[in-house]
Amino acid sequence: MKKSFCYLVFVSLVFAVLASCSRESGEPAVTATDTVAAREAAVRAAELKVTRAADAYMESWFANFPEMVTFYRIEGKAHDGLTKNTPEGRRAREAEEDRLLEELEAVDVTLLEGTASWLPFGVLQESLEASRDSRVCKNHSWNVDQV
Repeated sequence: MKKSFCYLVFVSLVFAVLASCSRESGEPAVTATDTVAAREAAVRAAELKVTRAADAYMESWFANFPEMVTFYRIEGKAHDGLTKNTPEGRRAREAEEDRLLEELEAVDVTLLEGTASWLPFGVLQESLEASRDSRVCKNHSWNVDQV
């Protein structure tokens, strides 16, 4: 009996010491409410990044392919441009796509699951990756559209 009592006291002391060492003195304990609020803030920040990237992509797309403004009948935009199919124009477009893809890769995708930004994220990521991966085909050099 004496041995089990000593063991119980020893274990209790160990837990007490470990509990007191788990945080610095004066540091408030993290509550579940703090954790939920921090996650909600992170989700909002991730959604905002996706929205900004999508808006930047659309602005860039219409700037690089101005004839699409007329094709889609976008009001309030100039309907007098053509695609800059020069090496400089393509490099600028590719650099913008690469920049946007880097921004998307910095987003924690797990935060977007179940939100309204999940779908735009996936569509934008797929579009940018497909454009990047098809550069090797040099479609601008072909005079035939196989479709």
